[in-house]
Amino acid sequence: MGLTKEMQKRGIKNLWDLTELDAEWVNAATREEIKEFVQEHNDVWLGRINCYKKDEGVPYLVKYEGQKIYNFEYEFMVPCCDDLLMKLIKERDAAEYTGANDDCKRLSEIIGRINKLGGKHFVWV
Repeated sequence: MGLTKEMQKRGIKNLWDLTELDAEWVNAATREEIKEFVQEHNDVWLGRINCYKKDEGVPYLVKYEGQKIYNFEYEFMVPCCDDLLMKLIKERDAAEYTGANDDCKRLSEIIGRINKLGGKHFVWV
């Protein structure tokens, strides 16, 4: 059962009502959403928007092949490896931080592309 269905079952109306006490079932439901997405699509790619020094050399998108997924390891999934999405993430990663306005524009482009591809964003607690 995916996260939305699990939240409905538990009477939780929005994500802001989740706490660290919900971590076990929320993270399990997020992993279940990945399995459901795999059932719907031939390919599933996992991705990161927020990249850190420790992630240097790690691809922005990784094909899901049943590997173990750690909490917070990935932030979204899409049904294809998309060059434009990777370009947008790479540009944001390489850009000098000049403030929230510029970063928000970059993030909006990335999130918009994920949505256009039919992707889903992860919720981890």
